[in-house]
Amino acid sequence: MILFLGGVLRRLFFFHSGALVFFLDARVEPADMVRDHVAGVFYNRLASDRPYLESDATTAYEVGREPTAEEVHAETPYSTYANAGLPPTPICSPGIESLTAVCEPTQTEDMFFYFYPDADGNMQAAFSKTYEEHQQAIADNSNAGGADGSGDAAAGEGAAA
Repeated sequence: MILFLGGVLRRLFFFHSGALVFFLDARVEPADMVRDHVAGVFYNRLASDRPYLESDATTAYEVGREPTAEEVHAETPYSTYANAGLPPTPICSPGIESLTAVCEPTQTEDMFFYFYPDADGNMQAAFSKTYEEHQQAIADNSNAGGADGSGDAAAGEGAAA
């Protein structure tokens, strides 16, 4: 318990990202299986030389619907494409699973993810280390289930970020 609380305290500053991961949970079915991997991607982005979350979820919170590519790049407080770091406030109330994922993220080199429906309509996730690999995952899977893969359109992320 003390170790867990220590992790929580060390990562309390990252609470907003827990809300991001939780938001993805609500939007995309496989998030239960990969929320710790998504948290790892967000940590990687914030630790990079270009510390932008680049997640459509924050703009979706702001506009109240799936945002357009233009909206996610707009100069607004919740655009994590235009603003480095975390959004100004949490975008929802995260559950314990999301908080745990933020405290215990997957150690990965991945910088991108893309959620897409498979041929049976079940949501799947593709993780990538480079933008080129990410774009290839989108090209390979964007019509896999006959849908466009709802999500981070601006970075071509289906339900990705």
